[in-house]
Amino acid sequence: MILKTLYREHHKLSLGDLELRLIPGIPQMHLVGLPDTRLKEVGIKIKTALRSAGLRWPKGQQVVVNFRSPAKRSSSSGAELAIVAGILALTDQLPGGLEARLADSVWFGEVSLEGQICAPFDFARALSAVRDEELITGKVTGHVGEGTWHEWAHLSEQEANRRESCVNWGQHWVRPEVSGLTFSEPVSELLALVAHSRLNVLLAGPQGSGKSTFTQVLPSLLEAPDPELFKERVRLFGQSALSENWYAVQSPHHSVTPQAMIGGGLPIQPGVITRAHQGVLVMDEFLEFHPVVLESLREPLENGEIHLARYGDEAVLPAKFHLLATTNLCPCGKMEPGYKNGCTRSASHCRSVVNRLSGPLLDRFDLLVFTDNWREGEGQSWQDVLERVSAARKFAHHIESRRFEPACVPPEFESMGMNHRRRQSLLRVARGLADLRKLERIGSPEWHRADELVCKPIVQLGQLFG
Repeated sequence: MILKTLYREHHKLSLGDLELRLIPGIPQMHLVGLPDTRLKEVGIKIKTALRSAGLRWPKGQQVVVNFRSPAKRSSSSGAELAIVAGILALTDQLPGGLEARLADSVWFGEVSLEGQICAPFDFARALSAVRDEELITGKVTGHVGEGTWHEWAHLSEQEANRRESCVNWGQHWVRPEVSGLTFSEPVSELLALVAHSRLNVLLAGPQGSGKSTFTQVLPSLLEAPDPELFKERVRLFGQSALSENWYAVQSPHHSVTPQAMIGGGLPIQPGVITRAHQGVLVMDEFLEFHPVVLESLREPLENGEIHLARYGDEAVLPAKFHLLATTNLCPCGKMEPGYKNGCTRSASHCRSVVNRLSGPLLDRFDLLVFTDNWREGEGQSWQDVLERVSAARKFAHHIESRRFEPACVPPEFESMGMNHRRRQSLLRVARGLADLRKLERIGSPEWHRADELVCKPIVQLGQLFG
């Protein structure tokens, strides 16, 4: 007899088969097919559950269970329900209504010693993994997302009841509100631009200039998450993702290890950058992170995923995130562009700090922003900035000029050595500025301002120490 169930592999669920047979011998269960430790202990648990529900274990027969999973090692507590259903079917104890669904359904649930059946902790991911087949599980609690399933609550019950769940995404999102803060015009423009165009930004400057405040405020200005993209997080993290009412924000400490940041272990588990998928990754004290951590950002920032190989195991984990990073320009935290404002360290010592930022990594940032002049100007509230972003977003949705925008930067803004990434950043920033100013076409002022934001700070950084 072959039943369908779900197996866990690298934080996702994959459909696989479970094969059961009865053979003469001492009544016991044999598990083959590389099951994990938890599944190896399931025999006595299932036997106890059957007796508690008034059902019998096969007399004078051994139960052989073969895990035919797509993974190299089978890992799924949800396979318990498939094993129980197979045993009951082979001994003519499965209720008729359930027996008719035996071969065409996916069985995914956990069984207690009292015979109760409950949905596994990652049931929300199961709804995403099962598309055309009927899903049979146990009692479902908590956030489950969107989908339809049949609920078999106890082994003694004769039928599984149909259940359905949907999410009202319009009411699910709750935008974080910020009060009591005001921002100067340059900062307001930058907040609106970064939030509207989803730019990766590195903020560099002296201590206390507002870098951390910028990264804390920015996620609240983003457009409400796209439900279809957000469902990727549900497939990755199950019910914990559904408890998020806005973008996930990951803010690792700069002492985080490369494995914790990137992911790894055996079986491979996702790291911080995958947990920031479809969300925001904030890296304060950027240049204090381990060099391996910093350089590992290059691949996911380029491709939106990271490829891992550990001890013969391989995985491709999604990692498409919005990166916000902050850093000081020297250890004392006082240096500004031009090597001024009382920095007491030697130029060679300060240069060694900035040199931790490699050229290819810097290239992944759309903007490098110096924050030494942020404390000047009249203040605008968070609500003012949000209205500015909303107006630009509404304007962008109603114009068609994007389709006809030139694919290259005007010749007068082509600087020596400008590569493809700088050109794309320049185009994105110029288009974002045009949206903020409600212009269908990018004009010369927008190109000049984009050049000031995208290209000139890179040159300024290279000239920092003369």
